[in-house]
Amino acid sequence: IILFSGVFFSSIACAGIVLTEDNGGVPETHLYQDGAYYNIRFGQLESKYDFAKDRCLSANYEQKVYFEGPCSDMIEGSKAAMEAFFEQRMASMSKQERQMMDQLAKSQSDATETLKPSIKNMGSGKYLGYKIDKYQIYVGEEKLTELWVSKPLDEQISKEFDLSKFKNWSDKFADEVAALQKKYIGFEQDDPVIEASKELMGKGFVMRNISWGAHGVVDAEPTVLKGLEKVEILNVDTSPFSIPDNFRKAKSWKELMMADMYGE
Repeated sequence: IILFSGVFFSSIACAGIVLTEDNGGVPETHLYQDGAYYNIRFGQLESKYDFAKDRCLSANYEQKVYFEGPCSDMIEGSKAAMEAFFEQRMASMSKQERQMMDQLAKSQSDATETLKPSIKNMGSGKYLGYKIDKYQIYVGEEKLTELWVSKPLDEQISKEFDLSKFKNWSDKFADEVAALQKKYIGFEQDDPVIEASKELMGKGFVMRNISWGAHGVVDAEPTVLKGLEKVEILNVDTSPFSIPDNFRKAKSWKELMMADMYGE
């Protein structure tokens, strides 16, 4: 029996791929096994995605609420929650606040037109035993991000879980959020490196994400936003992965997302 972040993994089930990660100082474990992806933070199951069975789960540990239902409904439920949130915020804004938001939207839109990222290939290497390609993303002369991307690890994980479907689903989710931002506040709150990062993620699995800050606020020292620390092939017993008994089950994805946004 092996212990990861408070979760016991034992050798009694199908082989899975376990990634141990430092996500901006937050310890995370990612398990890909038998068509499903489990995301575990601080030893607690935070989310599960099983597109083959169209079953997804997400939990809010602060509000002690969770929901499990069709993955296909998750985006629409989240969209409905965000629309309700934006509608309420817009209704409560004063005329002056609306004018300020319109001015911000125009300046942001103008700035976005000039922020065209470029990608530089920094060569290949090995990390945790996997071949990687290193890429840096620039805006003008500013180096903002470096990604270490591994195609072999992507291919290995894809044998256990459909990463391509997950990436497409995530991209659709992000596009819906961007469309709502455009509709309600007049611009998409996107970092200029987002599209470049999405392009690189299509080349493989990101093992390390190093940031030098945001455009116009570049830091002298880089910060590791994401860094895999260990990759293991293990037989994992997933039966301990469950939601605490004292958690309330939301009635829908929309209700769960409303709890996330309003904290209630």
